[in-house]
Amino acid sequence: MKGEFKRLLLREFGRTNYRCFVSQILSDKSKDEILSLPVIKQMMNLLLLRSSNELDLMETRLNEAMLVSYKICKGFLPFFFCSLLSAVIVQAVSNSLEISIICTFLISLCLLARLVQFLINKFCYIDARLILTYKVSLDIARKINKRDVSK
Repeated sequence: MKGEFKRLLLREFGRTNYRCFVSQILSDKSKDEILSLPVIKQMMNLLLLRSSNELDLMETRLNEAMLVSYKICKGFLPFFFCSLLSAVIVQAVSNSLEISIICTFLISLCLLARLVQFLINKFCYIDARLILTYKVSLDIARKINKRDVSK
């Protein structure tokens, strides 16, 4: 399972560039800084090859990925409590032990899948750093592209 940010970066830049970005982030000496200049330069070189319409679509996809990631993180706690409540209700209402066990097992599987999705999106710091770098690079590339078009 991939996080939303990783899925977006792979779509926009490809697997080879993504691996290069990750290796640069991991080998970066200034781990205190959120943005990595070598990654910004590399992303800028790739983004400046794109047209203005492509850059607009990329920004739209970035905003959508950020919104989906936010919804995943924001919606986990209500989903957790609803799953817990559902399991309690199934245990209380069910007359059959087998049906009760099966329903509780299925609820647990759904909760586990949602937990994995939440953890991947919440705690992938490398992808979060890359997304912030991508956002900055995309903003700069769009400004440069619009300046070049207006000349």
